[in-house]
Amino acid sequence: MIKNDVDALLLTDYYSIAYATGFRGLSPAEREAWVILTKDDIHLWSDGRYMDEAFADRARANGVRAHCISPEDGLLKQMERIFSRVLRLGFEAEDLTWSEHQYFGRVPAFRLVPLSHPLMGLREEKNKDEFASIREACKATDRCLKDVIPSVHPGQTEREISYALTDWIRANGYQTAFSPIVAAGVHTAIAHYDTDNGAGVLQKNDLLLIDFGVACDGYNADITRMFVAGEVGPEMRETYAGLREVQQRVVSHLSPGDAYRAIDAECRTGLVRLGHPTYPHSTGHGIGLAVHEYPKVAGTSKERVREGHVFTIEPGIYHPGRWGMRLEDTVAAIDGKVEVLTAASRDLVRL
Repeated sequence: MIKNDVDALLLTDYYSIAYATGFRGLSPAEREAWVILTKDDIHLWSDGRYMDEAFADRARANGVRAHCISPEDGLLKQMERIFSRVLRLGFEAEDLTWSEHQYFGRVPAFRLVPLSHPLMGLREEKNKDEFASIREACKATDRCLKDVIPSVHPGQTEREISYALTDWIRANGYQTAFSPIVAAGVHTAIAHYDTDNGAGVLQKNDLLLIDFGVACDGYNADITRMFVAGEVGPEMRETYAGLREVQQRVVSHLSPGDAYRAIDAECRTGLVRLGHPTYPHSTGHGIGLAVHEYPKVAGTSKERVREGHVFTIEPGIYHPGRWGMRLEDTVAAIDGKVEVLTAASRDLVRL
């Protein structure tokens, strides 16, 4: 707030609110809470659905002053009463809608100041508790693959395989990080295939791509592994060997201080040298409360790997209309080195 010369900061993004207060509503897509940070206090507003005694106790434990919105005492009325001296109110420019901007502009004292990802620098650098949750999420992801894959067989639909993953996750007391991507055969050539709306069936000798993750205490893991339902020809074997060699070489040489744009370039040029096309997505992304957050492992990134960063490395090779491959690990910069947190086999596993 001092750096941006604002008196307070309005948080509207679901993950920003969770990070600052611990509050989680039912859905990241809904506006179920509003938060204002001052230099001294954290204020959170929600309605009667969440203002039970248990929530109030959790809020106080997190140092949060919780306020209930009601028809008789609305959000703006309370803000005017509490923040009579707040003149410059920063807000998350990428999240606040235009109509919401107009709404908060009705508070006479507020001068709204757009800020770009104001909490992202803090969220990028995970502390020990956050690391512990992500590490557990990654271990659970590895266990899930180990337990589910032996039952996968030709004739299953992509959605059936996805359901098996999510059933294991829930039965073991975790949450899904995101809806799994399970792509069979020609669908493996679609970088972000929509399994939920797909109708693919795993056939004999098909490639199978599984991209999924477990969430633990709200923190996520992300992994992609490749499988084959029978035999694979020499072209696919050689292609996968090259993809694995490039991804593992990059991962094994990561260290604090590396430029993310250089990591991205190394993966791409490594595959191009082997005669493969470049891929239509970034080489990786930060991961934490959100599955995709900063830092970005991309050619446009200006950041470098630093202590506390958790991110993915996921190059891919795609031949539209035929087949594709991707290999992804979650890694973390911890104690002066970069550690790989996902450990499931990187072999092209035969089902």
